[in-house]
Amino acid sequence: MISCLVLYHPSVTVLTKSKILRMMFCDFDFSIHVGKMQTVTIFIKDIEIENIWQAAALFGSTNILTGYGFGKSEKEAEIKAWQIILKLVEDR
Repeated sequence: MISCLVLYHPSVTVLTKSKILRMMFCDFDFSIHVGKMQTVTIFIKDIEIENIWQAAALFGSTNILTGYGFGKSEKEAEIKAWQIILKLVEDR
């Protein structure tokens, strides 16, 4: 299973978000992608779902919009993460 976190905040740099993610998940097999509009996406292989939920809750508590998703492929996990981000934006 592949897990995905997508982080967005306009005033937190992508470098800062990337460094935090690297520190949090240094013991796992991951890849980080920097996107447009200050977004950072991390894909993590073979991690417990609870670790992703905990990370999402931590980022959410700092007002960083955070989406998470799980799937058999990076694409599937990323789509689910973006669906959560879009829902958060709608609810604001």
